[in-house]
Amino acid sequence: MSEELKRKLLQNREECANMKNKKENEVKAVIWKVFSNEEGNHYRLQIEGIKGKRMKKKVMSAVDGWKHVGHGWTKDDRETLLLTRKFKEPNSWLTWAQEFPFEILELNRNGKEKKIKNRRID
Repeated sequence: MSEELKRKLLQNREECANMKNKKENEVKAVIWKVFSNEEGNHYRLQIEGIKGKRMKKKVMSAVDGWKHVGHGWTKDDRETLLLTRKFKEPNSWLTWAQEFPFEILELNRNGKEKKIKNRRID
């Protein structure tokens, strides 16, 4: 086997391992409207798949201004956070969501998901 072929195989193996690790470390978020009143629109945000202090620190810096209302863990020790926030303007939450650095889905009142286009960190 030539040296170039060995190098390409090794590179391919490393790329596959990196892709697998990216999927395992993927943080996902779901946002939904809880209710509206004269003060504004109240939303809940559930963030799943947080593993490790470094990832939690990234998530916590991205949700500055949100109030922590609950948390939990999965079988594989990944943390889930539940947060709440009030937005005064009807679409101001969408502006926030587009700046959120992780994959985020919106749930409507019927439970249907809609992906929010945002700047994801890969």
